[in-house]
Amino acid sequence: MEQNNKKELGNHIVFDKSCDLTINENSLSSYIFEVENNCYVNILIEASKSIDIDLVVKSGASLKIALLNKENQNNFNFKGKVKKEGTFTCVIADFGASNTNINSTIDLIENYASSNFILSSTSNERFKKNYNINFNHLSEFTTSKIKAFGVSLKESEIKVNGVSFIEKTSIKSNASQEVKIILFDKTSKGSASPILKIECDDIKASHGCSIGSINDDHLYYLLSRGIDIETVRKLIVLGYILPIKDYFNDKEKEYIDNYIRKDFNYA
Repeated sequence: MEQNNKKELGNHIVFDKSCDLTINENSLSSYIFEVENNCYVNILIEASKSIDIDLVVKSGASLKIALLNKENQNNFNFKGKVKKEGTFTCVIADFGASNTNINSTIDLIENYASSNFILSSTSNERFKKNYNINFNHLSEFTTSKIKAFGVSLKESEIKVNGVSFIEKTSIKSNASQEVKIILFDKTSKGSASPILKIECDDIKASHGCSIGSINDDHLYYLLSRGIDIETVRKLIVLGYILPIKDYFNDKEKEYIDNYIRKDFNYA
């Protein structure tokens, strides 16, 4: 585990300065992260096993966790609190050739706290991917956003469940959810359950969900220009999945690029 600018006691890490951190194959199975006021912390996790993470982002601080799941059958659990003007961003590239379960519950406990959950997922060969993403807006002017993109084929399944709760005193808050899943064949499955639980009026809340096969117009347009069907499918997947790589460093960008372009089995 590469370390920089932090105080560490076992799996409990307190960040009192801005820094970058990489957690790799030697990682522990659970962590507690505390980001002190006005610190900016970026954590990259190259997952080789299941991990539980508890986090606290204090006033004016920022925590970004970018998690790359390559091969193993893993469960990832995130639970945290974000304080005044703090921000927590979770970015997940889940390309594991296995079943995956990810659960996240983030409480936005003070004014202007915000959090984002960004996901790209592929599921193949009967594997099941389950994502449960929950935000609790517990103060005014809080913001949450879910953006999830998936590709499912060969009897596999992707499920995205999002719950955004805005309690009655959390006026001026904003919650949005966007889920898009491509089903490559008749045997693949995808589902989304975007749920908005709203207890007050003066807020903004939205959700959008798109699940289905490749757009026929897009397919026809590319085929009409002499592109073969396998290349067409790859191009469409690239458009869905590759933008996630911008959140990772050069090594992980190369892996994501090679996986989508070469290793992901469309046939």
